[in-house]
Amino acid sequence: MKRISILAIWLTISMVIFTNTGCQKDVPQVNTSNIATLDHDLATEWYKLALSLVDRTNGYAEPIAARAMSYLGYTLYESSVSGMKDYKTQQTLLDGFQLTLPQADANKEYYYTLVANEAMYVIVRHLFGASGSESYAKIEALRSSFEKRYSAGIASVVREDSKKLGKSIGEAIALYSDSDQQSHAYLENYPSNYVPPTTPGSWVPTPPDYSDKLLLPKWGNVRGVIYSNALLQPIKPLEFSGSNSSTMYAEANECFAMSTNLTEDQKLKIDFWDKTQTPVAAPVCRSLMLTVQLIEEKNLNYGDAVEVLTKMSWALHDSYILAWKVKYETYRLRPATYIRTYISRFYVPPTNASATPDFVSENGLVYKAASVILSNYFDRKNNFVDRTQLERSSLLQKVRSYSDFESWANEGAYTDILTSVHFRTSIDAGYDLGYKVGQSILAIKLK
Repeated sequence: MKRISILAIWLTISMVIFTNTGCQKDVPQVNTSNIATLDHDLATEWYKLALSLVDRTNGYAEPIAARAMSYLGYTLYESSVSGMKDYKTQQTLLDGFQLTLPQADANKEYYYTLVANEAMYVIVRHLFGASGSESYAKIEALRSSFEKRYSAGIASVVREDSKKLGKSIGEAIALYSDSDQQSHAYLENYPSNYVPPTTPGSWVPTPPDYSDKLLLPKWGNVRGVIYSNALLQPIKPLEFSGSNSSTMYAEANECFAMSTNLTEDQKLKIDFWDKTQTPVAAPVCRSLMLTVQLIEEKNLNYGDAVEVLTKMSWALHDSYILAWKVKYETYRLRPATYIRTYISRFYVPPTNASATPDFVSENGLVYKAASVILSNYFDRKNNFVDRTQLERSSLLQKVRSYSDFESWANEGAYTDILTSVHFRTSIDAGYDLGYKVGQSILAIKLK
């Protein structure tokens, strides 16, 4: 965005003189030059930094990370929207963001990349405040880098006014984020006062680690982006039965047979998608990292990058809320537990499962929702390589190729059958819900 050029000023003065309109002073207008056409760097670099801080913030389990990225996306969008042609604010329009933000002064000029940069600085510090002093230094460095870049040729008063507006927007969203009562959820991922059901077929500590504390059992009540998403109903869960003629037995036996006869390619696939090793491999970070990767590969402009990152962040947050809501309402045992009880007493699954009930699969729900968002903003039949795991030194296969986003989501979800993490029915149900969440987020009109 550039300030009014000398030529434009000269033309304006000439017109005033020519039309004899006198010497009345023009009223300054908010600078609304279109930053949507700029490069994507401001959006993608702040997202990359935030994603790197997930791993550095103790206690940032998947749902907590998704919540943080949802507020991050909202901040990016609302601090940029006044400088992006055709886009409109979402203030008070979304169920989960019922707040009015500080407004630009019509008598001042703003440069909205500086507004967004300052707002992102504030919200990242707020959301990842527990990540440590080294992280703070990185946050400061990124802020300074973009401030220097976008201040070139800008009057100091415009720079300072832009920063003040960005700071006030970031602080308002940070304050609002605290009102959902989850700002310190990372301090108690496994509440000791939660009393689980003990009915037949209920979740019990699952092999091989047998963790006996449940992860965020109340997360299904957290404030989401679209409240109706939390009301979506899955297909009927498996009816519990230990009979070898039951559907549950058949699906458990499928997990058992596949997990005990893995091919080399299947082992590589399991390692690639195994989220127990690092947050980078979990759906929230992987989906957003892939989004950033594709933005950079396709060289999207700033407006398009902001839009896809924002909607991806919102879809992930609502997906985790819905997954956790259904999990703790149905409270089904894991396949590995069933196998040890009814099929093979000494069975050990290939990987750990998170300490949550089986139904529904969060991987199925989240990856499908993510694929819906990606398919909308990039070519549906888009041959691509997932490079999000390149930094994982322990992986033998660091990248995998896919013909489209559906095949990517399918592999990420259904690999859990190979590891006895989820029954097939749980993945099917999550997949169905993920499609609905993705479509509901896409229906939000940003323009």
